[in-house]
Amino acid sequence: TQSTWVTEPTEGAWDMGALTFPRQIAIVQALVDDAIAKGARVVAGGKPLKTATPGLFYAPTVLADVTHAMRIVHEEVFGPVMLLMKFETDAEVVRLANDVKYGLSASIFTRNSTRSAALAAAIEAGMCVVNDYGITYTMQELPFGGVKISGFGRFNGPEGLREASATVAIVTDIYGIPTSIPKPFCYPVAPHSFGLVEAAVRMRYSAGLFTKI
Repeated sequence: TQSTWVTEPTEGAWDMGALTFPRQIAIVQALVDDAIAKGARVVAGGKPLKTATPGLFYAPTVLADVTHAMRIVHEEVFGPVMLLMKFETDAEVVRLANDVKYGLSASIFTRNSTRSAALAAAIEAGMCVVNDYGITYTMQELPFGGVKISGFGRFNGPEGLREASATVAIVTDIYGIPTSIPKPFCYPVAPHSFGLVEAAVRMRYSAGLFTKI
């Protein structure tokens, strides 16, 4: 993080810009402070950044020894903060990743393709990228969207087109031959109607000839 160039875009080459709103600085700092108070260790950053150019800059921050007891795990940061959590097994990784109310996107970094496929299938997120981050937004053929409180529905891809359309279920007479509801199924319901319906359901869905009859 010490080599990360933080400034406004007008300064030319840069790695990271400013936050959007003044209040966001206080939100990020409150979450970082809460994590530190509950045992997180500051590896880098951890405070607003003073630069030659005035602006809402926050130092690129890395926190280690983070746990789910900290607010920063359960609340959106919208700031340059990376959280490091210890784990022993992939099952524990999945449990920790899914133990949050958000589920927009996930990234998995590993050289084992079998492992990454299993993790991607188990993590609860609308998108998952292996050995990269955020590139799904640039792939217009892929559906974009999240799960849990990170949203519902999708845009982009075939799924996005379906979201923008209205699906209508229409039932008509087959082959254009008009049909009517059989009298046993009409109102008022006759005493023998329930037996007929039960027999029809058994004939249609029971397994095996002898069960059907």
